[in-house]
Amino acid sequence: MARFPMPASRVAALGRVLAEAGSDPTKRRALQENPKSVLAAAGVPEEVIALFDFTVVCDTAQTRHVVLPYRYNAAKLDQTDEAYLSGIAGMALDSAEALAVRFS
Repeated sequence: MARFPMPASRVAALGRVLAEAGSDPTKRRALQENPKSVLAAAGVPEEVIALFDFTVVCDTAQTRHVVLPYRYNAAKLDQTDEAYLSGIAGMALDSAEALAVRFS
């Protein structure tokens, strides 16, 4: 899952780009080959694009990708916070509830 700052006014445009890339092979290829250009067209600010290297991977019926956040909340890990840990696992399990978990 992508995790980067995005203006609230452009979130729907980003969602459209991702959904179209998921259903249109030409748009998927464009996003995979030049994600910064496609994300810029969706309204991701240039200063955000400059901060990250983007890699676009696609799940298939047989292949799933697990994306690890670049940081975790060490205090919640040390406390064995069940809700936090379930949220992390839920990201790999497509749990909508897990998407609300914050990692900072």
